[in-house]
Amino acid sequence: MSLASRPAVFVFIPLALVLIWATFSIPPASQPPAPLVPAGAMDLKLEDATVEDIPGIVDVYLAAFTDRFTAHLFPDRTDLPRWLADDYKKDMTTNHLTRFYKVTDVSVGKIVAFAQWEIPDRQAVPAGTAIKAKGKKDWPEGANAEFCDWFFGTLAKKRREIMGDTPFFLLRMMATLPEYQRHGIGSSLIRKGLQQANDQDTVSYVEGSPAGTPLYAHFGWVAKDKVPVLDGTWMITCMVRDPQPLPAMPKSHQVKEMK
Repeated sequence: MSLASRPAVFVFIPLALVLIWATFSIPPASQPPAPLVPAGAMDLKLEDATVEDIPGIVDVYLAAFTDRFTAHLFPDRTDLPRWLADDYKKDMTTNHLTRFYKVTDVSVGKIVAFAQWEIPDRQAVPAGTAIKAKGKKDWPEGANAEFCDWFFGTLAKKRREIMGDTPFFLLRMMATLPEYQRHGIGSSLIRKGLQQANDQDTVSYVEGSPAGTPLYAHFGWVAKDKVPVLDGTWMITCMVRDPQPLPAMPKSHQVKEMK
């Protein structure tokens, strides 16, 4: 079923931490990329994440998002680890619409990637309920609060304009350790959510960075609008995907999903 033909059902998606603009971070020009872990040296496992996994998830986030745009959002990252941990714990324990997934390299015993998906709420939502951006007091100390308010508020507004009352899956956050990229780990986390969306014949939504947008397009997301930031030098792409078959899984795919 296409987006245009869907019944109107309002969905409330809380605006928690939504740094969705990047599937993979872009290291600063002064920082050389981390050497990739050889494929044969990994034993990758995908499964649900729990509160106990939050420290490892925060470590992945901090290592993955070192680009200049993230630095503009959070110029002082001193308080960011605490804030991230609190935010993820709140989502895991109080938001019944959120799903966290992790990929662990069993050979070294650490989390190397994670994703946060939001599923549609099929229950009726009272009229007047709206998605609200975080206020300044909700950001970590050292954040560029004024820019955070504008940016995340703009994303929420665009999302409402594009999706209206249509139920949708939302890829809210995904990150992979730099040294584990280019091994299909991010793709496995995308497949995890999209297969559920396909099973429910439901559209999916994502906000992509310049680095992440090509990967999203590979999985069938289509650009609907753009949000220019940093004086137009960084573009966030708002993308929608109708239910459709997933691309063939590469033979090199190494992530094992735990049932």
